[in-house]
Amino acid sequence: IRQARLKKGLSQQELAAVAECSQGYLSDLENGKAFASREFAKVLANKLNISVVDVLYPESTSEKQ
Repeated sequence: IRQARLKKGLSQQELAAVAECSQGYLSDLENGKAFASREFAKVLANKLNISVVDVLYPESTSEKQ
């Protein structure tokens, strides 16, 4: 999530505002301290133009890079 957010030039606060969540929750998602529901993963994926799999399973996509 962090890489996609930075690639789009968004701060956590900006992404949180468009995704309608708190900046703290977004930070927890990026740091692996929280996990997104399927519905919220769809929202984030849409806002960041990435796949839902990238949101739900970031460790599997980071291994590909």
